[in-house]
Amino acid sequence: MLTCRNQWKFKVHIAQDEGTGRWFVAQSDIPGLRVEADSADELIRKIEDVAPDLVELNCDEILANLNVNPTARRRQDHCKPVIRPIFDSPMVVADEHWSSGLSDMQATLRNRDWLQKPSAEQPFVTHDLQRERHG
Repeated sequence: MLTCRNQWKFKVHIAQDEGTGRWFVAQSDIPGLRVEADSADELIRKIEDVAPDLVELNCDEILANLNVNPTARRRQDHCKPVIRPIFDSPMVVADEHWSSGLSDMQATLRNRDWLQKPSAEQPFVTHDLQRERHG
Protein backbone atom coordinates (compact mmCIF):
# COMPACT_ATOMS: atom_id res chain seq x y z
CA MET A 1 0.00 0.00 0.00
CA LEU A 2 1.35 3.42 -0.94
CA THR A 3 1.14 6.20 1.55
CA CYS A 4 1.31 9.86 0.65
CA ARG A 5 4.12 11.98 1.99
CA ASN A 6 2.41 15.15 0.80
CA GLN A 7 -1.32 15.51 0.30
CA TRP A 8 -2.30 18.23 -2.09
CA LYS A 9 -5.30 20.14 -0.85
CA PHE A 10 -7.38 22.22 -3.24
CA LYS A 11 -10.11 24.75 -2.54
CA VAL A 12 -13.09 24.77 -4.85
CA HIS A 13 -15.65 27.55 -4.50
CA ILE A 14 -19.08 26.46 -5.65
CA ALA A 15 -22.14 28.63 -6.07
CA GLN A 16 -25.70 28.45 -7.32
CA ASP A 17 -26.92 30.44 -10.30
CA GLU A 18 -29.95 32.37 -9.06
CA GLY A 19 -31.61 32.36 -12.48
CA THR A 20 -31.30 28.67 -13.39
CA GLY A 21 -30.79 27.13 -9.94
CA ARG A 22 -27.81 25.13 -11.29
CA TRP A 23 -24.65 24.71 -9.23
CA PHE A 24 -21.25 25.54 -10.73
CA VAL A 25 -17.57 25.97 -9.89
CA ALA A 26 -17.15 29.68 -9.21
CA GLN A 27 -13.41 29.56 -8.46
CA SER A 28 -10.87 26.78 -8.07
CA ASP A 29 -7.23 26.04 -7.29
CA ILE A 30 -7.41 23.39 -10.05
CA PRO A 31 -6.82 24.79 -13.55
CA GLY A 32 -9.56 23.90 -16.04
CA LEU A 33 -12.14 22.77 -13.49
CA ARG A 34 -15.42 23.83 -15.12
CA VAL A 35 -18.41 21.67 -14.19
CA GLU A 36 -22.01 22.29 -13.22
CA ALA A 37 -24.90 20.22 -11.89
CA ASP A 38 -28.49 20.39 -10.69
CA SER A 39 -27.56 19.98 -7.00
CA ALA A 40 -24.59 20.73 -4.75
CA ASP A 41 -24.15 17.03 -3.94
CA GLU A 42 -24.10 16.09 -7.63
CA LEU A 43 -21.59 18.87 -8.34
CA ILE A 44 -19.27 17.65 -5.58
CA ARG A 45 -19.44 14.10 -7.00
CA LYS A 46 -18.55 15.44 -10.46
CA ILE A 47 -15.67 17.48 -9.05
CA GLU A 48 -14.29 14.45 -7.19
CA ASP A 49 -14.55 12.44 -10.41
CA VAL A 50 -12.69 14.84 -12.74
CA ALA A 51 -10.29 16.56 -10.31
CA PRO A 52 -7.60 13.82 -10.20
CA ASP A 53 -7.23 13.86 -13.99
CA LEU A 54 -7.11 17.66 -14.12
CA VAL A 55 -4.49 17.73 -11.37
CA GLU A 56 -2.39 15.21 -13.29
CA LEU A 57 -2.79 17.10 -16.58
CA ASN A 58 -1.96 20.46 -14.98
CA CYS A 59 0.62 19.23 -12.50
CA ASP A 60 3.48 21.40 -13.77
CA GLU A 61 1.31 24.54 -13.62
CA ILE A 62 0.08 23.67 -10.13
CA LEU A 63 3.62 23.02 -8.90
CA ALA A 64 4.78 26.31 -10.43
CA ASN A 65 1.97 28.15 -8.61
CA LEU A 66 3.10 26.46 -5.39
CA ASN A 67 6.73 27.40 -6.15
CA VAL A 68 7.77 23.73 -6.36
CA ASN A 69 10.38 22.61 -8.86
CA PRO A 70 8.61 20.54 -11.59
CA THR A 71 11.34 17.87 -11.40
CA ALA A 72 10.24 17.26 -7.80
CA ARG A 73 7.07 15.81 -9.27
CA ARG A 74 8.90 12.60 -10.10
CA ARG A 75 9.69 12.14 -6.42
CA GLN A 76 6.09 12.66 -5.29
CA ASP A 77 3.81 9.75 -4.50
CA HIS A 78 0.81 9.70 -6.79
CA CYS A 79 -2.04 10.56 -4.47
CA LYS A 80 -5.66 11.37 -4.95
CA PRO A 81 -6.04 15.11 -4.37
CA VAL A 82 -8.02 16.26 -1.35
CA ILE A 83 -10.84 18.54 -2.49
CA ARG A 84 -12.35 21.02 -0.03
CA PRO A 85 -15.63 22.42 -1.36
CA ILE A 86 -16.38 25.95 -0.21
CA PHE A 87 -20.03 26.89 -0.49
CA ASP A 88 -20.54 30.47 -1.55
CA SER A 89 -24.27 30.12 -0.72
CA PRO A 90 -24.35 28.22 2.61
CA MET A 91 -28.00 28.85 3.47
CA VAL A 92 -29.14 27.50 0.10
CA VAL A 93 -27.11 24.34 0.65
CA ALA A 94 -28.43 23.87 4.17
CA ASP A 95 -31.99 24.32 2.90
CA GLU A 96 -31.38 21.83 0.06
CA HIS A 97 -30.06 19.19 2.48
CA TRP A 98 -32.89 19.78 4.94
CA SER A 99 -35.49 19.53 2.15
CA SER A 100 -33.94 16.30 0.90
CA GLY A 101 -34.04 14.77 4.39
CA LEU A 102 -37.62 15.90 4.89
CA SER A 103 -38.61 14.36 1.55
CA ASP A 104 -36.93 11.05 2.47
CA MET A 105 -38.68 10.98 5.85
CA GLN A 106 -42.07 11.71 4.27
CA ALA A 107 -41.57 8.97 1.67
CA THR A 108 -40.69 6.50 4.42
CA LEU A 109 -43.76 7.37 6.50
CA ARG A 110 -46.07 7.00 3.47
CA ASN A 111 -44.97 3.39 2.98
CA ARG A 112 -46.67 1.64 5.91
CA ASP A 113 -45.06 -1.73 5.08
CA TRP A 114 -41.63 -0.25 5.82
CA LEU A 115 -42.73 0.63 9.35
CA GLN A 116 -43.54 -2.98 10.29
CA LYS A 117 -41.24 -4.74 12.76
CA PRO A 118 -38.84 -7.11 10.92
CA SER A 119 -39.36 -10.83 11.39
CA ALA A 120 -37.08 -13.03 13.50
CA GLU A 121 -35.95 -14.80 10.31
CA GLN A 122 -34.96 -11.49 8.68
CA PRO A 123 -34.09 -9.13 11.56
CA PHE A 124 -32.46 -6.47 9.36
CA VAL A 125 -34.28 -4.71 6.53
CA THR A 126 -32.93 -2.01 4.24
CA HIS A 127 -35.02 0.21 1.97
CA ASP A 128 -33.43 2.19 -0.84
CA LEU A 129 -35.45 5.38 -1.31
CA GLN A 130 -33.58 6.40 -4.46
CA ARG A 131 -34.21 3.06 -6.17
CA GLU A 132 -37.88 3.17 -5.16
CA ARG A 133 -38.27 6.68 -6.61
CA HIS A 134 -36.34 6.19 -9.83
CA GLY A 135 -37.16 2.58 -10.54
